[in-house]
Formats: sequence, structure tokens, C-alpha cells
Amino acid sequence: MHDKKLDVQEEILLLYELLLSIGDTLDPQATSRSFLRSLMARRQLTGASIWWRDSDSEQDPGGAMALLDGIPRAQLNRDQLPPDHPLCRLALGGKARAFNASDAGYSALDIDTGSVAVSWALFPLGGDGFLLMSSPSVDLFTPRMLGQLRAVVNKLTAALQGGFAHTRLRRSEATLRERGQQLDESRNLLQAIIDTTPVRVFWKDRDLRYLGCNPAFARDALAGSPEGLVGKSDYEMSWAEHADRYRADDREVIEQGLSKIGYEEPNTTPDGSRTWVSSSKVPLRDRNQQIIGVLGMYEDITERKQAQLRLSESEEHFRTLVEAVPDSIQFKDGQGRWLIANRVCLQMFGLLDEHWLGQSDTELAQHHPHLRQTLNHCVDSDTEAWASGEIYRTEETVIDQQGTHHFDVTKIPLFDADGDRQALVIIGRDVTEARRNQEELERYRHELEALVEQRTNELLETEARASHIVNSSAGGMYGVDTQGKLTFINPAACSMLGLRAKEAIGRRAHTLFHHSRADGTPLAEAQCALIRGMTENRVMRVDDEVYWHADGHAVPVIYAVHPLHLHGQLSGAVVSFIDVSAQRAAAEARERALAAAENLARVKSEFLANMSHEIRTPLNGVLGFAQIGARHAGNDAKAQNAFEKIIDSGKTLLGVINEILDFSKIEAEQLRIDHIATSLREVIDHAMGLVTLRAQGKGLTLQTDFADLPQTCMSDPLRLGQVLINLLSNAVKFTERGQVTVQAGLRDDRLVFAVIDTGIGIEKEQLERLFDPFIQVDGSSTRRFGGTGLGLAISKRILDLMGGDIRVESEPGRGSRFEFSLPYVANTGAVAGTDSPPGDTPPTTQRLAGLTILVAEDVEVNQLILEDMLCSEGAEVVIAGDGNASVEQVVRRGGAAFDVVLMDIQMPGLNGYEAARHIRTLRPRLPIIGQTAHAFPQERQKCLDAGMVDHVSKPIDQETLVTTILRHLNR
Repeated sequence: MHDKKLDVQEEILLLYELLLSIGDTLDPQATSRSFLRSLMARRQLTGASIWWRDSDSEQDPGGAMALLDGIPRAQLNRDQLPPDHPLCRLALGGKARAFNASDAGYSALDIDTGSVAVSWALFPLGGDGFLLMSSPSVDLFTPRMLGQLRAVVNKLTAALQGGFAHTRLRRSEATLRERGQQLDESRNLLQAIIDTTPVRVFWKDRDLRYLGCNPAFARDALAGSPEGLVGKSDYEMSWAEHADRYRADDREVIEQGLSKIGYEEPNTTPDGSRTWVSSSKVPLRDRNQQIIGVLGMYEDITERKQAQLRLSESEEHFRTLVEAVPDSIQFKDGQGRWLIANRVCLQMFGLLDEHWLGQSDTELAQHHPHLRQTLNHCVDSDTEAWASGEIYRTEETVIDQQGTHHFDVTKIPLFDADGDRQALVIIGRDVTEARRNQEELERYRHELEALVEQRTNELLETEARASHIVNSSAGGMYGVDTQGKLTFINPAACSMLGLRAKEAIGRRAHTLFHHSRADGTPLAEAQCALIRGMTENRVMRVDDEVYWHADGHAVPVIYAVHPLHLHGQLSGAVVSFIDVSAQRAAAEARERALAAAENLARVKSEFLANMSHEIRTPLNGVLGFAQIGARHAGNDAKAQNAFEKIIDSGKTLLGVINEILDFSKIEAEQLRIDHIATSLREVIDHAMGLVTLRAQGKGLTLQTDFADLPQTCMSDPLRLGQVLINLLSNAVKFTERGQVTVQAGLRDDRLVFAVIDTGIGIEKEQLERLFDPFIQVDGSSTRRFGGTGLGLAISKRILDLMGGDIRVESEPGRGSRFEFSLPYVANTGAVAGTDSPPGDTPPTTQRLAGLTILVAEDVEVNQLILEDMLCSEGAEVVIAGDGNASVEQVVRRGGAAFDVVLMDIQMPGLNGYEAARHIRTLRPRLPIIGQTAHAFPQERQKCLDAGMVDHVSKPIDQETLVTTILRHLNR
């Protein structure tokens, strides 16, 4: 019990001593030292320290902590703790904390003292710092002990805060006194500067009236003293004419609160002089930073502006001079940096569009590797010129994309008034062309000397060679003087004309062998090409005259006259000629052969025409009577079949004739290709219609594929249909089972057609010869299937004429694919129709009922056929046995008796052409349709020229005939 009382007394004494240590000074450092000594003297501590917020971070509650005092001072082996140190964060917590080295979180406190302390206690000092104590005993910092110290620590906190506040107050008072003195000094200095500066200074209020100025401004305004301007405006000054502009600037500065610095403007002085000033204006603010006016200043820059103007003019003159000089001019400073360069210089280095100002040759070489060698040489010569201090001459080479350029360069150092080098002037002249010319001139001189020597030797050789050539030439050659007298004649000329050279020389050529024309009539010498060539001084060539042999026979020649000149004067002429007797004979033979060929072609055409007529005329009877028989056979199937066989055989024969005629026209280049609007579907349908019955008779399937096929195009529908009919006919002919397919479409601006069959196919070795005339697959096929072997040849020739091509793929036993293509030309006109295939669809009505038709035909068989065809269609037929009879019928019955005339062409007496012309004069509007066994295209044109409206060829198909009649009667 006694010991406890002693402990309490001890603690009360400790607290009393601690309180006494706190209250005897306002110095925070002394307070800390006194408190720590009392604490260390009464407690078993290894150390104690007070940490306080760093004075630089007083406004930052979470700032760094600095050691205020400690016993020992290096308690934590540091004087500063960062804001994120664990002890700083604990100090902000507000509660006293005790912790031992054995605590789990001890290592996180980052306490490094190196002492024997094993326990610690931390007292926060009002968020401004903390008291840190350490002890070698783990039992010292009990809650009771910490609670007893709390009041004392709070007192310590208040004492320290008051001490620091007192220190700051004393420091602020001293600072204020010091700043007041500095302000007075600054104000006095500023006033002295304003009053003594040559720059004019003024200030105005917000109403733009002067509040004050410096003496310099007052002198400009003739105000006597600055006080004389107070309260005035710019309108009352000598510069009143500029007042609006000045005041506008003032308002802009005041209203926007922005300064205007260093702008130049004109001014008028009180004596009326015009000057230039550099002005600046800034907002004038009070201590609260409110704008109360404008502060302005300016300085007179008139002399500087004038100097700048003179300098600018001088620089412009200098620049003009530099640019006008045809040489390269360049200025560099002492470090080799480019200062000035004219256009010629920049072009020389290829730097017109590059940045070069202020760069050295070395720097430019880095950006332009192709100039590195040239620029490095410039650096070396610049260094030598700069070091010599004298005019320096050198030659520099520039290599660019255009080639190599050589320059004669002069480098001149420039000195200032003190004799120091300031710049290097470099003048370069392009001597590339001059050097090239000099080298070329030297080369020419050597070449000329060699050439003169060579030409001299060659001339000697040429004279000898010319003499040899003239004498050994197979062509005749002679020379004459200006009088036409022979000066030389070569052996060939003597041989061709039967002359001797010695006797001929000196005689007149015209008299000797050129005195007459080929027919023996005299040829005047003035008309002779030899004399005219010399008189007109031009080369004359003649190919239709003769020379006369010494024995009196004419020699056909071709000769040329070449005038000769000596020293610019005509000296004579040289004539060369050849004997063209053999050529003339050959030409006459060619003309005779050509005439024979033309006659043969004419005879061939006449033969084909006659053959066509002679075959078509009886064939017309055969087919005509077969059609009549088929029409009247009724239900007699055997007879009907027989007549159909006759018709089919007749059409086959007609196809053979047409193929022969077509091939003949192609060979004679008489086949014409039209380019008219064409319906592609109609052409294909027409072709397929012609083979449909034959295909159905063989049990074949006809298929079509018209993907991407245009409706129309510009083409020849007749010839296109002819190719398709030929390919389809062959496909049906050579296919026993399966199908035949027609494909058509547009591919890469070309019309592509294909006919595909499943027939017998073609051997590979036969494909190359397939399109040759008179060629079929093989002999057995010819015998089995028949045909002329001209169909594919004609198709290929037609496609060639139409700009197309054809190819074939085939496999024996599997079938064939024939594909052809034509250029696609878009349609530009009305579509031409294609007649329906004749004979496939028998008429169901009498289409010519009510018509009276005059038939002019001299062959009785043809009369019977035409009468039966027309009557079966309901027409009334009148027969005329020849051309005269047809004209008489029109005259006797009157012009309105007939609706149409069928006119045979080849008739005895008055032929069809003449009869048509007569009828056309009697009845101009009566339609006349020609009929002929000739199958050439020109036959139709002859009919039209004779006044007919159309033409049908024999053998006449009933459907074609009726369609033609109806077309011209508009029915």
C-alpha cells in the first residue's frame, strides 16, 4: 500500500514537472526540448522525439513530418517522414497508440532505430505532429500511463501550436515592414524610370481621359508638364485626326482585358510632322485587379522605319541584281552556312524547292546524298578561300539527274570596317557547254584532218572504182555537156545501141539515138527529157520512150537524167538507162493472161448462171407437180409419201445447187454481208423450224438454251441463219438417237452460238481439214449421208466475212459440239423480219381469194404449176405466154383488171425486164414480181431496176410466193 502511494506521488510529480516545462516559453523548439528532458528524466525511456508538420506543407494536413527535437536526436535515424509513412498516418488518427516489437503489424510501421527498444508509444499532437517514445520494457506503456499523459500532451500540443503561430506572426510583421520598404523603393525607382525614359508613357481612366504621363509624353503634347494633360482627351491633342483610332485601341484593351504590344502606327506631331511610333497598351488595374483604365507607351521609330525602308529598297535592288545575273551567286557566313543564293545557284544544286537557308554544305549533303561529293569539295575550297583572305579561283563539278556540269568558280571573302572576315561571296559560271564545245571542236578538228586524208584517198579510189563501175555496169550510161554532146559512154550503152565509144563521143545524143518517138514521129530536141532536165535543173525519169539502135530498130528504155554542177554552175548531165524490151514483153503477156482470167471468170459466172437456170427450171416442174400431187393425193398414204419423197429429194438437190453457187460467190469475193437490225430469236427459231420435221422423223429431241441472249443486234440475219441451218442440218443428219441442243448467249461482248449433238462424232485427224471445201468426215460417211462437203467451208467463210470464228470439239461415238462467235453490235434500227420456213404449216384458208393475177410464163409446165398454186389459194389466174402477151393483156383488159403480175425473166421475144418497163409506164402502181431460175443476188437488183417490186427464185415455193404477194398488197 505504501508503494502504491509512492507511485501515485511519483506520477503526480511527473505531471507537474511536465506542465511546468511547457508553459515558460513561446519558442516551439525550447518547449520541445524542456518537455523531452523532463519526460526522459522521470521515465525509463530509451528515447523520445517530437515530430511536426513541415513548415512548407502547413496548408496540407496530410503533408510530410519533420523532426522538431528528440533525445537522442537520431531516434529514428532520419529527420523527415513522407506523408505516406505509417507513423504519419497514425498521427492523423487522433488516438494514442502503444505497440511492441512482437506485435504482428510491427514490421509494417517501418521503425528503424538500431536501439534496444522493444516497445513504443505514439501520441498524436492535434493532427499537426506526434510524440514518439521508446522503452526497453514491454510493460511501460500501459493504458493507465497513456491516459495520465493525455492531458499533458494536449497542453503540449496547444503550447506548440501557439508557439508556431507566434513565430509566423513575428515573421509576417518583419516581412511586411521589409516589403513596405521595398515597395517605396520600387515606386520611387519606377517613377524615376518613367520620368527619365525616352519612351513616352501615359495612362487614362475608363472614360479615356488622361490621368497622367511622363515628361517625354508631355513634351510631345506641348503640355509643359504632365499635370497639364490631366483630364483631357485625344480630341484636344495635336493628333486629333487619329483620336478615333487611338480610342478604339484603348476601348479594346479595357473591354477585353488584353494587352496590345509593339504595334506600329502613324502619328502627327504638334508641328504637323508625320512620324511613326511603336505602341503598347495594357489594362490599368487597381489592387483588386479591377480594370480602371489603360496604360500606354510608345517610342518614335521614324528614323528606324526610314532606315528599314532604305534597307528594304537596297535589299530589293540587291536581290534584283543577284537574280538578274546569269551566273550562280551565293553568300555564306564564317561557319559555311548559306545566307543568300540566287535561282541559278539553286538550280545548279537542285535545291529550288528545298530548305537551304542557314544550312551548311555538310548538313545539305546529309539530305542530298547524290550531292555529297560536290558539297564536300565546296567545303574544302571554301576553307581555302576563307583562310587565304584573297580572291580564290577554282573549278567545281555538279552531278545531277541531267548529267555532269562544270562551273568556273570565284570565291571572294568580305571584310567589315575592322578588317574581320564576315562572309564569303561565291560566283559560279556554267562552262559545261563551253568545255563541251571546245572538246567537240578539238575532236572535229582531228576528225576533219583524218577525214580529209581519208576522202582524198577515197576520191582517188572512187575515181578508179567509178570508172570500173561505169565500164562494167550492165545498164547503159553516158554523159553529155551543156550542148547535149556525149562526153563518155560505157560499153553496155554501146552494146545496146550498136555504137562505138570513140565514134560516139563528141556527137549530139539526140541526133545519134534519140531523134524519134516509138511510132517514128520526130521528137524535138527541146522536148527531150535530157535537155529539159538540164534546163529546169532537176532529175528527170522517163519510162515511155525509145532509143534507136544503129541498125534502125527501136529499143524501149527507162532512163533517168541527173544534172551535173561544177562550182555551182551547170556542167552537163549523166544519163543512165536500161533496155526494157523483155519487161515490156512480160507486161504484155501479163495483160493478156489477166484478160484471159477475167474472161474465164465471166464465162464461169455465165456457166453457173446457166447451170442454175437449166437445173432450177425442170426442178421447178418436179417440185411443183410433186406439191400438186401431194395436195390432191387425199387419203392415199402411199402416194402422199411418194410425193413427199420427191419434194424432199428436190429440196436436197436445190440445197446442193445453192451451196455450189454460194461457194462460187465466196471464191469470187462477191458475197455481200449486211448490217441491219436483227431479231436473234427469230433467226434461231427459223433455222430450227427447217429441221424440226426431219428431227421428229428420226425421233430426236431438239433443245434450246438462250441464257443472256440479247433480243436484237446489228447483223446479217440471212447469213447468220444460213450458218445455223447448216450446223443444225448436219447435227440432225449425223445423229441417229438422242438430242440436238442449240445454245446462244453473250460472252465478253461477243455473241456465242453452239450446236451440240449426240451423233457419230468425228475422228481427231479429220478435225483440222473439216472446214476445207469438198471435205467430209470420210468416204463412208459421204456415201452414207450424202452432201457436197461445202456446207462447213461456206459457213466458215461467211463467219470470216462477219468478223467471227468457229471451232469444233468432237469424240467419235459420243457426238460433236460446233461453236461459233460474232462481234456483238447493239441494235440501232428497226428489226428485220425472218420469213417462216416454207411448207411446214399448210394454209387453212384461201389467202388470195378475190385477187386477179397475171402470170407471164413461157414454159407450159411452169404455167400449170403457178396456176394450180394460185388457184388453190383462191386467186383468179390469167396466163400470158411471153412478155408481149403480158403487155397486151394489161392494155386490152385495162390497168385495174389485175391486182399483181408474176413476170418470168427469161422469155422469147420481149423478156421480163422489158415487159415490166412497158407495164410500169401503163400502170405505175401495179405490183410486178419477178420470177427467175437464176439464183444470184444481182438478179433481184435487176428486177428492181426494171420497175418490179420484188423477186422470187425457182423452184418456186408456194408459201414463199403467197407471202411475197400478200406483203406487197398489204394484206
